[in-house]
Amino acid sequence: MQEGIIYDQINMPKIDILKIRLAISNDSIIGSGCDYVATCKHNHTEFEYPVYVPENIKHMNFNIDTIGNQYRKIVWAEDSYKGVTGVYIKDINNFSTSINNYAALSMMSSKLSKEQQEIA
Repeated sequence: MQEGIIYDQINMPKIDILKIRLAISNDSIIGSGCDYVATCKHNHTEFEYPVYVPENIKHMNFNIDTIGNQYRKIVWAEDSYKGVTGVYIKDINNFSTSINNYAALSMMSSKLSKEQQEIA
């Protein structure tokens, strides 16, 4: 990166993420209260960058897998009354050029009881 240049989505420098690890107490030097630390590389320079996970995401569970050429993501909150429960499914072999994306099914609900969340 060069001094004096304002970078945006058009002229962002290429940065490779080499690895991501959980943050430890010594990482407060990198970023106070960060959740993860990413080791990155730009040109020939390696550096560490703090990663912060939003509070509302920290209390969500995610299950992501594929089944029968279908990408499936299931989301549920630790506290069913405070978060969402949902499912997202897309056919990984069916890219639609008309919408420039995959056709997908997404369903979501909030404020479910624990029993309702388990059924969903």
